[in-house]
Amino acid sequence: YLGEIKMRIIVCVKQVIDTAARIGLKAGEIDDTNLARVLNPYDEFALEEAIKIRERKPDTEVTLVTLGPERFRDSLRAGLAMGADKAVHLTDSAFDSIGALTVSRLLAKAVTFLGFDLILCGRQAIDDDMAQIGPAIAASLDIPCITVVTRLEFLEDWSIARATRQIEGGSEIMESSLPVLLTCQKGL
Repeated sequence: YLGEIKMRIIVCVKQVIDTAARIGLKAGEIDDTNLARVLNPYDEFALEEAIKIRERKPDTEVTLVTLGPERFRDSLRAGLAMGADKAVHLTDSAFDSIGALTVSRLLAKAVTFLGFDLILCGRQAIDDDMAQIGPAIAASLDIPCITVVTRLEFLEDWSIARATRQIEGGSEIMESSLPVLLTCQKGL
């Protein structure tokens, strides 16, 4: 999967309500129309890692991918300002009522179309805390997945990822050939 010219990194991102936002009610329901939104913090860790990889391997291309409503463009713009090379926005009103499994399958189709050597996702989104999208994308693509990564290095001329992942009571080191999907934890 590694091209001779460059490494292709996909970073899956989501826009979430800012945890500092003041939530109001309207007719007994949460009114989220004017709430401040931000790039999911764990996705931001993933993007920062992709940019660090590109600093070490300059022929790397970083592409952001998101699925959601028009307002998610703000997060893509923020990611491009941080240093991503390209951004892809999957948007359709039909996506408003789909579940995590369908989201992951659609994202898997998109990254297959774009081509990739490495996929980075946040550990979880802070709005739903499900931590399902990254592993479900990997399952759809039939590629390895290493979750809750806190350290990453590459071996064998960038063809093997060595990841330190957080586990209960400590950490463990895992290796995988590319392509691989990693979910990123604070501290990466």
